[in-house]
Parts: sequence; C-alpha cells; structure tokens
Amino acid sequence: MKASANKREFEKKIVRKETRAYQGRLQEEINQDRENHGKKPFPPDKFDKEETKEIKESITDSESGYYVKGERTKQFAYSFHAAADRNS
Repeated sequence: MKASANKREFEKKIVRKETRAYQGRLQEEINQDRENHGKKPFPPDKFDKEETKEIKESITDSESGYYVKGERTKQFAYSFHAAADRNS
C-alpha cells in the first residue's frame, strides 16, 4: 500500500539490526551443549556484536518503509498481509 510521502524527501539513518527474541536462551543452550561434549564455551563477546544497517526514513511519514519494486520503481509504502479461509 503506497504511503503519502514524497520518495525524494528522506533522511539516511544508521540503525541497529534487530535480533531474535530467543537469542539469549539459544546462546546458553549452545554453551551448555559444548560443555557436555568436552569443548570450551564461547566467550560472551562473540555473541555481543552490534550489527548496524543504513535505512532511508521519510521526512513526512516516518512509519512507512522504503520499498524497491523493480529496477526503476522505488517508493515509500506500507506492507500488510491478510489471510482468508475458503469462506472468505
């Protein structure tokens, strides 16, 4: 769904990449499994890497995202999904 935002008016921002919610539990399980198999656990700093990415944020509509639909079509838009069963 197209947003009412000018595709030429944006700011470039550097944001932190989102990590999975269960990442902490997963790290504990990995280290526990490594200890059970006689290996040294991973150090905590191996998992604590901050990953960032650069995004384009609209000045007029900051909640919309920048979508590239093809080689030429670039726009700010919203993404939503709907599901229906056989009875609509």
